[in-house]
Amino acid sequence: MSDSVKKWHEMQEEEKQDSLLQSYVETKDEQALRKKAYRILVEYGEREIRLANQILDLEVGLKRNKSV
Repeated sequence: MSDSVKKWHEMQEEEKQDSLLQSYVETKDEQALRKKAYRILVEYGEREIRLANQILDLEVGLKRNKSV
């Protein structure tokens, strides 16, 4: 094989490895986020969580109005 073909194959393998690493990192981040969310559900009651959700919705709405 020519050097350019070998280099192309090497680049393809590096991209594949980078993609696998990125998927692993995203999975770990998602697991950590789910763990935190579950902790909130366990530590607080439904009323507190629903109130917090309303507050977040209100803040997001206010931010959208400011950016428009």
